[in-house]
Amino acid sequence: MTSCCDAVPKPPWTTPPVPDDDPKPQGKGRPTPKRRDAEGRRRQYVSAPKDRKEAYRQMRAKQATEREKGPSGHARR
Repeated sequence: MTSCCDAVPKPPWTTPPVPDDDPKPQGKGRPTPKRRDAEGRRRQYVSAPKDRKEAYRQMRAKQATEREKGPSGHARR
């Protein structure tokens, strides 16, 4: 004789037990970085040009690297 609870499926959020000999470790294996450390890595030092000519050289170099990347999507077909 079956009871009424045998036909009820298990919820999808239950996970099967993990065997002890699982080669993949659980978690990411490293601590979460502090906010100041993460922000410090994202920031880059900006060197202001010393004069107009240096500013022009930096602008041209930046444009050249952008051109190498390819079209930005604003190009007409």
